[in-house]
Amino acid sequence: ETLPGYGCDAQIVTEVFARMGFAVEIEFFPWARAMTLARNGEYDGTLEWDDTPDWREFFYINSEPISPQEWVFFHRKDDLFEWTTLKDLTGKRIGVTSGYIYSNAFSHLTNNESLRFEEASSDEANLKKLLAGRIDIFPMERNVGLSLLQKNFPPDEAAQLTYHSQSLAVFEPYLLLTRTNPENDLLIARFDETFINFRKESGYQQILDECQQ
Repeated sequence: ETLPGYGCDAQIVTEVFARMGFAVEIEFFPWARAMTLARNGEYDGTLEWDDTPDWREFFYINSEPISPQEWVFFHRKDDLFEWTTLKDLTGKRIGVTSGYIYSNAFSHLTNNESLRFEEASSDEANLKKLLAGRIDIFPMERNVGLSLLQKNFPPDEAAQLTYHSQSLAVFEPYLLLTRTNPENDLLIARFDETFINFRKESGYQQILDECQQ
């Protein structure tokens, strides 16, 4: 919510709809609440979700992911570790954020009974727990995590945290438009065509590059 343009995916979606003649208004809610509001038709749609059979029951979903997102494990710099498989994480206290609906990309993580999970109310709360040593690792999208540290933590605290170079997953987010409005079937098709054309232009890559800074 504090990022310029609300982050790269919001910027991309806003630009695509602008080319279609629509203005976009973005509001922020906890993940589960956002899903409920869009599914019930109180909002036209929601970002950023995996493309799953469950979501397709309630939403029209665009055909191509908006952008790739790299998820990594954040940890304290004084608590280095190596991992290749999830078995290597046995005994680690892993932070998760309550209210999140974790995508299929993370089912191999959250369904692993040998791992220990601890919930917190927000990503920022989990980073604070990480600083305090109350959890050992916290999975987050890399750029989001770095941005939160930069904006919400003193430099001396942010400097105590880093992320593991091995990716947990590359998540591909999609735009979901509610099926409560049947006109969204045609709208998502128009979005697909416009988005695919925009993705070929330099402006698309420029947005992604700025998000990496």
